[in-house]
Amino acid sequence: MGGSWAKMGPTVRSKLLHRYADLIHENRQELAELETRNNGKAISFGIPAPLRSEERRVGKECRSRWS
Repeated sequence: MGGSWAKMGPTVRSKLLHRYADLIHENRQELAELETRNNGKAISFGIPAPLRSEERRVGKECRSRWS
């Protein structure tokens, strides 16, 4: 374990995680379609990706405050 992620400070990790969440949000429609197809379901049954990207952002905020 001791890779580059572990050596980063919390501010740098937070910026990277926010960028990750931004990319998910920007590409939410395509990601929702791909994930839905991957699960073998119709597109109309896809989980709304905006919710997932915001959940990731909120979860990361909480975790960064506890570490």
